[in-house]
Amino acid sequence: MMVFVDTSAWISLIAKKDPHHEEVARKWGELLEHSAGLVTSSDVCSETLTHLRYNAGHKVMLHSCGSVRDLIPDLIEMGLDGLDPIQVRARGMNIEELKQEYGSVLTFRGSIDTQQTLPYGTPEDVKREVIDRICKIAPGGGFILNSSQNLLPEIPLENIITMYRTAYEYGHYDSLGQRKTA
Repeated sequence: MMVFVDTSAWISLIAKKDPHHEEVARKWGELLEHSAGLVTSSDVCSETLTHLRYNAGHKVMLHSCGSVRDLIPDLIEMGLDGLDPIQVRARGMNIEELKQEYGSVLTFRGSIDTQQTLPYGTPEDVKREVIDRICKIAPGGGFILNSSQNLLPEIPLENIITMYRTAYEYGHYDSLGQRKTA
């Protein structure tokens, strides 16, 4: 776990002029990654996001595996554009609730369960979950369907193919949840 006492030193590491800017900015999400909740202060998060969004001029999609539910209102206030991934089994990360509460201001990426459905479910289970997410989360925009975490070797290839094939077949905004032909 990383610990920062001097936030100004951390901000200088992610400054655009720093030669390691991109690598350090990617590591920022690791400060938040824990399925039980936050592992850093909201002050560090606030200063970091403010710098990335306003000083460096980036759109910001936070990559953080785990539960960031408690921080979402602050992240929105700081200018966050999206969350990646949505780890649906982490505390407070129910994708339907998140979409209802924050879907008008955030884009969500992820939500197909890598802890149960993808590794242990059947292709039909995967298809059902993908169609469910498309029907419930995609309306109104702001949803990028993907796995809730990295695809690990223990996930059957057939389930991965089913996830993407189903998304391709059913995930068209003009006919959400309806199979697209031709």
